[in-house]
Amino acid sequence: MNAPSAGLPRDPDLKRVLVVDDEEIVMLALRETLLREGYEVTGIGSPVAAVEVLKTTAFSVIISDHRMPEMTGLEFLNHARQLQPEAARVLITAVLSLETVIGALNRGDIYRFLIKPWLREEFLVAIKDAQEHHAMFVRNRQIQAATAAANAELRRVNEALARQLLDGEAQRLQLVDLNRSIVNGMEESVQLGVRVLEAFSPALAARVARVNEVCTKVGASLGLSDSDRQILEIAAWLHDLGMVAIPRSVIHRWESAEDSLDEGDRLLFEQHTIVGQQLVGTETPFGTAGWVIRAHHERFDGGGFPDGLEGESIPWLARILAVVTAWAHSRQSPELTLHTLQASSGTAFDPEAVRAVIRQLPGRWVSPREREVLLAELIPGMVVARGVHSSRGILLVPEGHALNEASIAQLRSHSTRDPVTQLISVFQN
Repeated sequence: MNAPSAGLPRDPDLKRVLVVDDEEIVMLALRETLLREGYEVTGIGSPVAAVEVLKTTAFSVIISDHRMPEMTGLEFLNHARQLQPEAARVLITAVLSLETVIGALNRGDIYRFLIKPWLREEFLVAIKDAQEHHAMFVRNRQIQAATAAANAELRRVNEALARQLLDGEAQRLQLVDLNRSIVNGMEESVQLGVRVLEAFSPALAARVARVNEVCTKVGASLGLSDSDRQILEIAAWLHDLGMVAIPRSVIHRWESAEDSLDEGDRLLFEQHTIVGQQLVGTETPFGTAGWVIRAHHERFDGGGFPDGLEGESIPWLARILAVVTAWAHSRQSPELTLHTLQASSGTAFDPEAVRAVIRQLPGRWVSPREREVLLAELIPGMVVARGVHSSRGILLVPEGHALNEASIAQLRSHSTRDPVTQLISVFQN
């Protein structure tokens, strides 16, 4: 096991690239290409020698051929990950099984892989993406370290406050300042992620902004706790951050026609929620937001990814985010999009989440005499404005019916067996 290289500079603006290939002509060609683009490049023909260099010199990107006599590229990049985990690792190969590549991506051994022969433009875009990935990784580590230090200081002050109730107002102000610094650090982390996504794909970043806007409204309308609202908003901003690890060609095919993805592309695409969780990190509240990000492509019926969760085993905030992202990604008209969301209620989406989201979507008109409520918001005395039907069309509650505890319990019980997918409207008091 290699120990991480100690004392090496962690500079987000570092543009130093290591190229490892036992074929000297290939190594020199890659080195020359990158030098012309302004990178500082070290070329080495031996992976064993390259491991020793990694112990003393920091790199932002590490590029390796796969088939080499002393060790394979994957074996070398595994050593590189242990020595310099912040460096983005790129594997170049002519023949490699998809299963092996997916395993290496999942373990974090590699950031990107290129198939021989590659186009110069494709190669340079991949290295530019890798450079940005390194910068984001280092900046996130710096922000997390600053936040952890602020948290540690906050704990110390709180413990001191508990031990001695002296000079209370001064200590209260100190706690306020520390909490503010933690919040500011968290906001900086989120905005860093947003800037990375903007640099990677302005279209994705624009959609993320729409998702965040609706999620903010949904969180307020549901009366979520401050903590849950914060987690939902972080997840909304960063839910597609893992896309930076997906080849642009795959993203373009997914955006234009999702059904056009072949099995290999789909496997790569489905990694983005896991990568997103990893990029967000584990520090609270980012850790909780990370689980929401991981689960936002799960389906209510269990047919989603990456973990095949279903029903209430999917985090509630992830069920909300799933509906909002489906709305934001839709290429249909607003009317057809609403119809699709409701038609997918109970299968792709949690019916309660669909109701919570739809009533906050822009451009919807609701009669001033009515308001839309969730099943969980029903209380005795409410009068149903429009009849409530099951997904099979069976009338469960007629229009004008005044709800009582028994009818509410019956409606909720029925919905667990046959979900009520329509919006529930009651007359305003």
